Amino acid sequence: MTRLIFVCAGIWAGVGSLTAAPALAESEARWEAKNAYTLCGGAVNGSLSWPSKPEDACRALHMCANEAQLTSEQYRSLLAEIRRVPDCQAP
Repeated sequence: MTRLIFVCAGIWAGVGSLTAAPALAESEARWEAKNAYTLCGGAVNGSLSWPSKPEDACRALHMCANEAQLTSEQYRSLLAEIRRVPDCQAP
């Protein structure tokens, strides 16, 4: 009986640690993920890379223009980056 209680307590402690896991860091998120907007600030300031394919980069840039909360300076940098991607129109 005592073993069962310790096993249950161990399982309960494990469940608690899973629910307390921290949110994904920017570098762990992917451009295709639901939380990709969290990458925008880092990509605009150069600490993260935009997707390598022009079509994917354009999609990410437009997502950032629409969903990320950027400063006016970051938004201007984003528009400049959009102009550098072939066939990517301004939002």
